[in-house]
Amino acid sequence: EYLVNCSSNIQVMGKRLRTSREEIDLSCCNISLKYEVWKLGALILIECKNWGKKVGVEVLREIAYIMSYKGNATTILFASNGITINAKNEILNYAMSGKYILCINKNELKAIDSNHSFEELINRKYNLLASQIENSIELLAV
Repeated sequence: EYLVNCSSNIQVMGKRLRTSREEIDLSCCNISLKYEVWKLGALILIECKNWGKKVGVEVLREIAYIMSYKGNATTILFASNGITINAKNEILNYAMSGKYILCINKNELKAIDSNHSFEELINRKYNLLASQIENSIELLAV
């Protein structure tokens, strides 16, 4: 929440939102006029997992469900110990359907020293994910 509050491009709209269908740590509105930030979409969700283990596929499936329900394109997942190999593959699958889940681990979080570097990290993660799927055969309509 602190990082988002320091950003002039993303604004927290709600935190710890719980409904019968979902729980969201932070719901954010993209108020940027910059293309690099706006490509993330108007609504950005943030999920935080400060776990001693890596985040697995089951968490990503919950996130993707919420993204489908909310209609947003990007979720930032702060996972202190990262994600499993299967979860990385699942992120690629979701990206091919327009759902971008950007994972930030504790080492990457510690390296953030300004709101500018936070936005650079998000953009770098987004661009890397987009480049990993851009030539995928699965994107072709059959």
